[in-house]
Amino acid sequence: MFTQKIHSNGDFLLAAHLADTTTKLAYGTPPNNLTIPLKEEGEEVVIDANTDLPEDSSELCTLLTNEECKPEYWLLVAKAYANKEKYDEALNVVKQASQTSLFGASTALDNFIGWLQLGRYSKEAESGDSAASGHLSEAISKSEACLSSVANDEPATLLKAVGTMASKHQKGRRSNLDKESRLLDTLLRKHPDNCYALLGKAKIFFYRESYAGALKLFQKVLMLNPLLLPDPRIGIGLCYWFLDRKDLASRAWRNSVLVHRHNNTEGKLLTTVAKFDECFTSAKSDEQFCAMYKEAVEFAEATYREGRQVPAVQVVLAALYFLKWEYMTCSRVCDGVIARPGHVASFVRSDALFWKARCCFVQAQGTAQGTAQGHDQIRKAQRLFSEAVKLNEANTLARMGLGQCLTVRKQYSDAIRCFEKVQKQQPLNMHVNYALGALYARSRRFRKQAVDHLTKYVNLCSDRREPISVNALFTLSRLYESTDMSKSLSYLQMAKRQELELGKSESQVSYALLNNIGVLEFLSGLDSSREFELATEALSGEGGKEGGDVKDVKDVKDEEKNLKDEKKDVKDEENGDKQTPVDSSNASPSTSHILTLKALAANESTPSIQKASAITLQYNMARSKESTGKKQDIEDSMQIYEQILQECPHYSSARIRWLLLACVSQDRHIVQELERLLHEEPDNLEVRAFYGWYLKNYGKKHEISSNKGLVKESEIHKETLVKLTSHDQYALISLANVYCTLAREMKDAKKKSVYYVRSAQLYQKVLMLDPKNVYAAQGIAIILAQRRQPAYALEIFRKARDSLSNKNVYVNLGHCLLESRQYGKAIENYRLALDKFTDGRDAHLNSLLARAWLARGAHEHNLDSMAQALAFSEAALSARDTPAHRYNVAFVQYQRGDLVRKAPAARRTVRDLQDCLAGVREATGTLERLAQGDGGRPPYPVDDLSARAQMGKALAAQLEKEVGAQRKYEAEQSSKIAEAKKRREEEQRKVHEEKMRREEERQRVERKMAEQRRELDRQQQEWNKKRLEEAQQKKSGIEASSESGKAARGSRKRRGGKEEKDDFVVSDSDSNADAGEEYDSGEEEKEEEELFGEPSPKKRRLVQEGKAFTGEVEKSEGEKSEGEKGDREKNDKDKNEADDADDAAKKTSRKRANRIVDNEDEE
Repeated sequence: MFTQKIHSNGDFLLAAHLADTTTKLAYGTPPNNLTIPLKEEGEEVVIDANTDLPEDSSELCTLLTNEECKPEYWLLVAKAYANKEKYDEALNVVKQASQTSLFGASTALDNFIGWLQLGRYSKEAESGDSAASGHLSEAISKSEACLSSVANDEPATLLKAVGTMASKHQKGRRSNLDKESRLLDTLLRKHPDNCYALLGKAKIFFYRESYAGALKLFQKVLMLNPLLLPDPRIGIGLCYWFLDRKDLASRAWRNSVLVHRHNNTEGKLLTTVAKFDECFTSAKSDEQFCAMYKEAVEFAEATYREGRQVPAVQVVLAALYFLKWEYMTCSRVCDGVIARPGHVASFVRSDALFWKARCCFVQAQGTAQGTAQGHDQIRKAQRLFSEAVKLNEANTLARMGLGQCLTVRKQYSDAIRCFEKVQKQQPLNMHVNYALGALYARSRRFRKQAVDHLTKYVNLCSDRREPISVNALFTLSRLYESTDMSKSLSYLQMAKRQELELGKSESQVSYALLNNIGVLEFLSGLDSSREFELATEALSGEGGKEGGDVKDVKDVKDEEKNLKDEKKDVKDEENGDKQTPVDSSNASPSTSHILTLKALAANESTPSIQKASAITLQYNMARSKESTGKKQDIEDSMQIYEQILQECPHYSSARIRWLLLACVSQDRHIVQELERLLHEEPDNLEVRAFYGWYLKNYGKKHEISSNKGLVKESEIHKETLVKLTSHDQYALISLANVYCTLAREMKDAKKKSVYYVRSAQLYQKVLMLDPKNVYAAQGIAIILAQRRQPAYALEIFRKARDSLSNKNVYVNLGHCLLESRQYGKAIENYRLALDKFTDGRDAHLNSLLARAWLARGAHEHNLDSMAQALAFSEAALSARDTPAHRYNVAFVQYQRGDLVRKAPAARRTVRDLQDCLAGVREATGTLERLAQGDGGRPPYPVDDLSARAQMGKALAAQLEKEVGAQRKYEAEQSSKIAEAKKRREEEQRKVHEEKMRREEERQRVERKMAEQRRELDRQQQEWNKKRLEEAQQKKSGIEASSESGKAARGSRKRRGGKEEKDDFVVSDSDSNADAGEEYDSGEEEKEEEELFGEPSPKKRRLVQEGKAFTGEVEKSEGEKSEGEKGDREKNDKDKNEADDADDAAKKTSRKRANRIVDNEDEE
């Protein structure tokens, strides 16, 4: 509540900063003593501005004129009058100053006049003077005149910015204030520390909802001037409040009150609001809340005593009176604000209208419902809420109150539009989403919108850890009841958990809630007996008295009517007719008992209502017990139904359940009881529906009527449609089933078509009444399948499978798929029906599986499929021993034998033939016994069975011949296989011997070649050793001759001294080159080869590469063994090392040999 007030009045309070002290924005506060100098030197006049300032400013003007005072003294006097809010006198001083010759054409006076006019606007706007807007316009025009004469004049620029902002605020216009922002930016570029320009800029940021930027500017102003008025702490607190830092906002406002204790109504008012918000959001206990609330009230009262005439304070006080239930006092305070003369901010007036409207609304709720006084108060409240919204479009509380009034007056469409506008402003408002969900839930057309809004409301409450309205959970459960039973149950369980979290025990929870949980668990296939027991305990202890608020009596009647229109019963064999009778008619009664219990719990103060609730709980307990299918539970259920009928003999639902159990469990003839019940309640559609079901399923067995009871059944349904209602969906579907059955049995094609058309028309009518009726859709699919249109039928059956958990849907799918020759998928659907809905011993489903496997085996000529068909037909026979199932087994055996007879010899075995022969003989015996009437009435005429038996004997004889032929074939095949195997083994032996011979030869060759290589390597090593020795000897001789030559030369004297030492002897080869002869490198290599007894390095490389050395035996890479490779690599390494050594020796020798003695040396 108080948070909303801050959002409504925040910018109004901020606007007061720039309107309270307008004259101070440009010129500051004048001194307390005015000193005016005189003409005579040393003399001056001192005037106390607080006490001695004359009422008529003419006296001071005369003094200033006579003494020829400077312009600043004229402005000083004018400021003193303006500070006393005597704007007329101040204006008089300025006008007389302009008439003197001292000022001339000065913009200072125009600026000052503009600020005075702005001050007059501020004062007269509060008093409600109509001339206030004129003063504001004049102030703006003065600023524009000053700016036209002197561009960028600072006081004029500030005046224009403040004036235009005040003008837009007065007109209630919201804009980005771009023009004003540019004006203030111009000032701040010149003087970045201009506090008043910074305040204006901060206000613009605040209007733009840029609270972080506004906060920085307010803090900067506070740092520049902590004692500035208007106080920037007010703006700081407002910014923190909108930034969700309410603790810092409260601290800023309290600091403002401490700094400026007097005439600070805004700070005190905001501090009051912060205190109330703190006690509502931060109190952790009742004692703490009381203490905080008391402190807030005392502070509010003190604020009101100080500023009685402040409208915002009066609105806060009105809210306090409303919370104290003093509605008359609250209304009087609001009337004072609404009727207040003068300018009152639209936000404040809107809040006053809101609180007054709330008082009217509460008073209307306190009067008797439906009275003229109550209607008048509601209309008055609606009018006040509407006026509050017009004054302030952002007042969401007033708009919500308007929507509430429209809801009370049952104008739901207008109320929805009103709440939707609030949601656009506040999409995360929990209460708006709850209100919209509750309103949309009243119409079935807007069920999705109701679910969306209520789900959003529950999620918001969960995220914020707020308690969830139980009615919202009940409504969500009711909306999901017909589409998603699990979600419906989950919301009821959530409501139960919330009740338990409040400290209640399970027996203290609303018995209506426990009953509804039990019923939904029962419909979901869960154990619901515990919930019904707890509900019974809660009812006996008179606990949970609020449980009846889920739905009122009118809603119960409406929904029961809708449920009766949507009731369905079991259909024919291919349309859901083979359900167990216990489950056949459970949907409508159980759902209606949920609603009945809600209606009874709405007024449980009387003993009769409690008694009726107890009976309903007993009925639900009996339904829960009989659903188990156990014999003892069924007997207990029958006893409970008998007790209920003793107390309430006309409880038709209980009687129907007892008759159903008696018929199914005890095979009792109940036709007389049914006819008596039908005579007592001829208009009861539930009784008529059960009677039709009994005639269809037990008419022939109990010998009630001929022709399978179709005639009598169709008569009762026709009577229901003609005499009672033509929209009973159960009667329409049942009659359509009758026509569909007659069409299948009809031989005449024309009549068959007529019956199918009638059946389709009835199904179509049901779909018009209920487009989601799966039984009617399934009936149309059956007709399409019968008319050889399986593709369309399959599409419908697949959609029905998603909505209806019933074995008949899978059976119908299997039929269509089998008709389409999709044998694998047909078998899959039959198998799903067998495994999911039975214990595996269902004779009908096993027969269908046998038929599918038989068709697959005949189509694919597959003996394994025939074996599967025989296994399933035998399983059906073991589940129910009837002549039809015995004939099915015999038929499969015969078909299997015929298939194996026609199969190629390669695809069958003697064992297969023998098994089929035994099966055919057994089938022949079965057919003969069936023809003799053994075991009951045969499924086919005796002659046909006898003929089939003769065919079986003939088939057996053929199979005997085939057995011999198959044995001969298999013997021949065995001999051929043995001979082929022998030949293959001989060929494999020869191939192995040849492989071994080649391997031995290869190894011999490799050994021989390895020996040769070793011999060659040995010879090569001997040759290399011998050549090395020869080379060493030659080298020794050459060295000896060189030494002797040196000794001879050393004995002679050299000429040329030191320079001659640098000369060197030219070799023969060099001299030859100088002479122009070509030097043959080949000859040098030849000399080396002759000298050292081995090839040159180039030839050695060629030898190593296998290009020059021909003495080595080359081998293919595949013929070299690993050992030989290792030896060769080792020898090559040794040889390379020796070659390197020889090269080094030759190099040295060649160098020395080149230095030969010339002719002069010899001489």
